[in-house]
Amino acid sequence: MQETFVKQEPHDEPIAVDDAKKWLRLDADIAVDDEALISTLISAARKYCEAYCDRAFAQQTWVTTFDCFIDGVLLPGGEINTVDSFAYTDEDGETQDVPEDVYSVSRKGRLRLNPGKQWPRYLAAPNGIEIQYEVGPMKAPVDVVQAMRLLLASFYENRSQVITGVSVAEIPFGVRAILNRHRVLGV
Repeated sequence: MQETFVKQEPHDEPIAVDDAKKWLRLDADIAVDDEALISTLISAARKYCEAYCDRAFAQQTWVTTFDCFIDGVLLPGGEINTVDSFAYTDEDGETQDVPEDVYSVSRKGRLRLNPGKQWPRYLAAPNGIEIQYEVGPMKAPVDVVQAMRLLLASFYENRSQVITGVSVAEIPFGVRAILNRHRVLGV
């Protein structure tokens, strides 16, 4: 079984708060009062895009765990920047690092056993193998940033789950049309 979670959120969002205020066409005095809200909505828009596409759009740290070593597995999150650690539980129940010469990880996130190498002997246990890695681009693609802006505007204008007195509409259709190009689909 494979499980993945975000260990460290991005330090910088793809949209700066000041840029978001301009996009939302807010007066300066209103914008100051709403900065915390806008910051939260930027993060929510990024997370929506990341969840929809199954990839990171800002640099962050992800952890993926496995029950056993799997050659050729694709690590989620999109482009891998670095592998911070790759550890396993040995047969004595101790945590050990997988030697770096045993494996390789492609930029696209494919984890491979290097030729002539073997995976270490390990204790078969749930989540007994853990790889921590940095994922996400330095700068999000411009079309994805545009999708985030559309979501941000929708979130800002529609602050409740139910809107009365207007026709029902889905999250801006353009968002999915933009994001479909970046979506990782299961094989």
